[in-house]
Amino acid sequence: MVAWREIFAMSRAVAGAIASKYRNAGQTCVGPDYLFLPEGKVAEFAGHCRDIMAKRYTGLDDPAYTSIADEKSFRRLLDWLEDAREKGASVSKLLAGPDHEAAHRKIAPMLVTGVNEDMVLMQEEIFGPFLPVMTYRSIEEVLDYINERERPLALYLFTRDKALQDRVIKNTLSGGVCLNDCVLHAAQHDMPFGGVGNSGMGQYHGYEGFLNFSKLRPVFYQAGFSGMKFLAPPYGKLANTVLKYLIKNKS
Repeated sequence: MVAWREIFAMSRAVAGAIASKYRNAGQTCVGPDYLFLPEGKVAEFAGHCRDIMAKRYTGLDDPAYTSIADEKSFRRLLDWLEDAREKGASVSKLLAGPDHEAAHRKIAPMLVTGVNEDMVLMQEEIFGPFLPVMTYRSIEEVLDYINERERPLALYLFTRDKALQDRVIKNTLSGGVCLNDCVLHAAQHDMPFGGVGNSGMGQYHGYEGFLNFSKLRPVFYQAGFSGMKFLAPPYGKLANTVLKYLIKNKS
């Protein structure tokens, strides 16, 4: 998920966002699955996307642009794109040439606008080169949207506004957060990486990874004199006295 703020330079933000989204043709677990833009900024954003992508790839025949992993995934993505179109979405291609090329399982990077919750690509992890784009008037709309859904594996925010950064971090839950870029938090080996809730459990990298993939084996040694006999039934004044003593000393 990506949210936006106008005070951050649009061109730089676009470069960071789409580099992460379309890397490996969108087939990364931490690639953005949807993006929020301020209302009225979609056309500007799309223009920057086309400019940047044209400099990076000559087209689908460019060997630097990745194929979809297998035939099943290739067909799934085309079906999801058609489903979005049938339900009212507009699709904007970011590379010149055909939408897709079956022989090498390549699909052009796309921006998808006018999305709604009935579309499959808004219900599932896309894992492909489609980026749904939504707009907002106030940051509350974005926070509500995030918090009404399952916890994302990652959250990305582009803004230099420290107060807004703190507000978004404190009022959302996600596996990890990256500010003014995407994905790079997962590459920091001294920071734990992992999900929360529906996006997974546990975390690895660094010390946290050592703990996550290790199993502590607790061993308890009973003392020569055990007080457990005082807590065995039948219960009465002695048991109550022992329990009160233990509770008082524990607190």
